[in-house]
Formats: sequence, structure tokens, C-alpha cells
Amino acid sequence: MSWPIGTTTTKEVEMKIVYALTDVCNWHCSHCYKRLRQGTDIARPIDQCKKDIKALLEGGHTVTLGGAENLTNSDYLEIYGLIGQKYILSNGVIPSKDKGLCADLAAVGIECIHISWHIGMIDAIKSVPEKIVRRAIDNAIEAGLAVMILCDVGNLNYNLLMQITAEVKKAGAVSIKFMQLMPTNQQVEPYLMTAKQKESAIKQIRLSRTCYREEELKIKVHGTFNAIKLTERRAIASSQGVFCPAGKDMIAIDTDDKVYPCPFLAQAQFQIGIWEDGQLKINKTIANDGKNCLAESQLIPQHNLAGRRLK
Repeated sequence: MSWPIGTTTTKEVEMKIVYALTDVCNWHCSHCYKRLRQGTDIARPIDQCKKDIKALLEGGHTVTLGGAENLTNSDYLEIYGLIGQKYILSNGVIPSKDKGLCADLAAVGIECIHISWHIGMIDAIKSVPEKIVRRAIDNAIEAGLAVMILCDVGNLNYNLLMQITAEVKKAGAVSIKFMQLMPTNQQVEPYLMTAKQKESAIKQIRLSRTCYREEELKIKVHGTFNAIKLTERRAIASSQGVFCPAGKDMIAIDTDDKVYPCPFLAQAQFQIGIWEDGQLKINKTIANDGKNCLAESQLIPQHNLAGRRLK
């Protein structure tokens, strides 16, 4: 399935829409895929969000909420409750300061908070310091929320993944998701993994999974890793062309209503359409056979890409 030119909200096949609420953030990590839009201060009004999401749902799509730091506006929590999204992403700054907010998350039906904790890369990518993240984890757990840690992997921490999983488990998280560091700008490129480093990282993830039962700590790998052979399920998905849904079964609507194949490709050269007057207007297609991560193939410098995918 792909998005044909002229697609509107009326679809016979359900699509996943990542709908960005805001560009506003209280931190400026150098690696963030929203970094190019930080400073625009676009924050969608609540009424607009409700109207847009209603139209998307009526069009037969599913909606996932994205954006920069959505907790910068607590009114957005109502939107999470309306669509029944059970998790929210955060850099941890606000939850570290506001225990009451963590309770508010649970009140609207959020069960898990996904907190960024880039152990081993914090100084390099200027992400939120460990002490702040730890306070956020403690406050979330105290409020009865489950915690998933999101950890970007680059050439400074690829060999620390077993230690990282142990540290995350000790902190009280129930899961961790490893993501490949993506080159959102030139500041980040020096920290990308080589092919051998990526293979080493995958081996450590496999070993880490033997150390914990899933009910103790679920260890996940984001699609940006393009680790097709990590599990049989991923291998089958790749062979069937459904490993990467970007621009095929999923699109992202940014805060300026421009449409992209996925949140990681929210850059001008990858725009495929616009959300306008309650309709998705697709005016460009992007080649994606679904067998590999589209963001990796488009963003990783071409001279480093050969041999990077795990065979």
C-alpha cells in the first residue's frame, strides 16, 4: 500500500498518522529530529487539534500524538485522553519538577511515560542530565506510571549497552528502546556508528535479552536501527516489504501542516503533501519498498551507508 497522488482522508485501508502538537521544547538536544523546527514556537491550539484529529479518525485512520515536548502545555493531556493514547514522550525535565503532573498523566489514562536518557551520549548531544532524568523516573513511578527509557546509540556508547540495560533496570524502568543516532545536523555526524560498531551493538542487545525476562525488563530496538535480522518477526516483515511503513502505511503531519513520510524525515526535501481544510493532499511520492528503514537510507551519509545494514 502507498499514498497515491491526491489522497484525502477517505481511505479504505487504515493508515497511521503521527500528528505533531507543538514545536515548543524546554531543552535543545543537538540530535533531536524536531531540532530544525525548535525556535518556531508553533503550538497548535487545542480546538484545532480536536478538529483535525476528529477528521482523521472519521477518515478511517489511527492517530498517534507526536511533537517536541508536549508536556510544555498541560492542556494537551485532554487530547491524549480523547484518542486513548496510553503513553507520552518526554525529555524528563517537567516530570522531574512536577509530581502532580505525573498524577495528571495517570488521570487521563496514560499508563507509561517514555523518557529520553541517552546514557554515554549526554554530553556529546547535549541532552538532559542524568540527575534530572532520575528524578523524573522516580516521580513517574511514585505516581503509578510505568517507565520506558529511550536511548540513542552512537559511537560513544555502542559498547556500553549491557551496562546501560542494567542501569535502566536498577532505576526502575520496565523497558528500554535503543534507537540509532541519526544525523539531523553536522554536529551529530561525528558520533554516528560505523558498520562494525552497529554490529557490536546488536550483539550486546541480543546478550542483554538473555539476562532478563520480558516481565523484568523489555529490551526493544527502534526501526531506525534497521536491525532486520534481530528477530524472525523482523526478517519476515522485511521480506514482505512491511518492515518500514514510512510513506506507505504511515505519514507524519508536522505543526505547520506539512506532510512527511515519517517524523525523522520532516525536512523540506522529503515533504510529500499538506494537511489542509480537513484533507490530506498528497502531491509527491517517495520510493520505499518497506524492506529497510527509509530514514536510515536517506539520512545516513552515503559514503558510510554501504555495509551498515545487518545481513
